[in-house]
Amino acid sequence: MAGETRSRGPRAVRRDARPRRRITYGKPADDPSLLISGIGRAEAMAYRDARGQAMTDPDWSEIECRLRRAYRSLKAAVAVGGS
Repeated sequence: MAGETRSRGPRAVRRDARPRRRITYGKPADDPSLLISGIGRAEAMAYRDARGQAMTDPDWSEIECRLRRAYRSLKAAVAVGGS
């Protein structure tokens, strides 16, 4: 997946995940709250991929913050229930 993110970008990978989100979370594939979370996760991967072997501790902290934000968003979206 990391190579996919690098070559196609976070938004393209996000579109590919739509059917899985519908099945996994019981929400419409284009639910905005799920899209926001997915974009956040893909952008964290792209951030990591862009730095490669040059990753530093502050970079890892940035990724952690991005992922925590994305998963808080996902948790809130799923807690609302299916549409």
